[in-house]
This record gives sequence, C-alpha cells and structure tokens, in this order.
Amino acid sequence: MLNVGKIEEGFVLDHIKAGKSLSIYHHLQLDKLDCTVAIIKNARSNKMCKKDILKVECDINTLNLDVLAFIDHNITVNVIKDGKIVDKKELVLPQEIRNVIKCRNPRCITSIEQELPHIFVLADEEKEIFYYTRIERQDELSIKECMDFAKDFHETTFTGDKDDEIAWYLEPDETADNTTLQTVNIHSNLFHVCWGDLAPEVSTEVEWSIKESNTVYTSLLAKYQVTAVGDREETETYNVREFFRVRCSGGEMYLLDYNRTMNEVFN
Repeated sequence: MLNVGKIEEGFVLDHIKAGKSLSIYHHLQLDKLDCTVAIIKNARSNKMCKKDILKVECDINTLNLDVLAFIDHNITVNVIKDGKIVDKKELVLPQEIRNVIKCRNPRCITSIEQELPHIFVLADEEKEIFYYTRIERQDELSIKECMDFAKDFHETTFTGDKDDEIAWYLEPDETADNTTLQTVNIHSNLFHVCWGDLAPEVSTEVEWSIKESNTVYTSLLAKYQVTAVGDREETETYNVREFFRVRCSGGEMYLLDYNRTMNEVFN
C-alpha cells in the first residue's frame, strides 16, 4: 500500500476524476509555486472506483477556488492546519473566470490580439454552461440583466401571456416584411414576432451565446429548432436563429435590435 506523508498546512484535494490531477496541477499554476505537491493517481475509491488526489503544502490562502470550481465543483477541498483537517471548502461555480481556458474560434479577436484576456461568464448555473464574451470594464456591465431580458422576451413570443410588454419594445414600420415568418425583426408587427398562426413548439435545447458585451450594450444569440404542423397537416421542423442587442441603463431595459430567422429542415 502506498503511503504519502501528511502535510502540516495546505490542502488535500480529494475525489478528483481519475487522470485529471495533472491538468488541475497546471490550471492552479502549482508548478510556479515554491511548495510541496504530491499527486496520487488512480487511487481506489468506493464512490468513484478510481480517483486522483492532490496534496498541496502551502499557505491556505494560496489556492484559487474559483478556478478549481470551474474545473470540477464536485472535488472535495480539505483545509489542513497543524496537520489536521480544520475545514472543508464547498466549491461553487464562479460567475466569471479569466484566462483559465481560451476561445477556440480562430477568428476571435483574442487569437490576433494576444494580450486581451479570455473571459468566460456563467450563463446557466443549472446546466453549468459558460459563454465566452468580449468584455470591457466588467464592473459596469449588465450581462445577467440583458440575458434574463432576452430569455423572457424569447419565451413570451411562444406563450403570448405578456404580448403588451413585447409590443412596447418593438418599432413596427413599413420596412418590415409582414407577409412571412421566415424573417422578423424589431420593425415587424407583434403578430409576426409572436409566430402568427404557426403555433410552433421548441423541440431542442435553446443554445444561448453572448456575442459581445461592452458598457453600451450586450449582444446575444439563441439557436434552436421548432416543430409545427404545416399546410398539409404534416409536422415540419425549422432551424431558428434569434438575435438580441440589449441595453440596461438605470435599471431600465432597452431593445436596440432584434432579428429572428427560420429555415425549414428537409429530410
């Protein structure tokens, strides 16, 4: 049986998924710290069959729990003081992470301007989804408010229970083509924005992404599929892209732009 000596002060990270300890070691930048680290791989576990363990002897204020929570918030963090466990830290998904992972889009501005930070914002805590966004002056942004507004607007177009609220944000005029549901925008009438007589149902998860966020507005995109009964009484499927540009100022929400396209999916 392998025995690893106890530590006097630091952390024991337990219940790490087998094979992930080295990745955590680098993400926590432990290789840059002057401390003792023990990596135990594929340890036997009744709960996980196999697990990794990290023992880090360092000042207890050294560890970045946000980074650790982003990697795996199910890891057990035991705080060691004077050779004994004095606390167990509960990991909570952070609202934002910076320079932990990188955007994989080769056309992203951070691929060209290397000095820009890679910032990911928690968009859906229940589904543990983070979205990359280009951010300026994070303390003055209203990403959550804008996301909540867009989601509520999106859902209301299907339910119709708050049509008067949607109508307040629209700017209907003669530039919109109110003869089709294939493309609607902020200038379309309320009837077409709320899907006319189609009565569609969302058939997939709605994939939300933050395209841009700055001190003036936040741009968001929703992608999903809907199904509806067509003219021939057959169920038809459509790919939908729904774009929002939203501003939050003084507690008030402003819809600066809106566009929704739908294209039928043919077998």
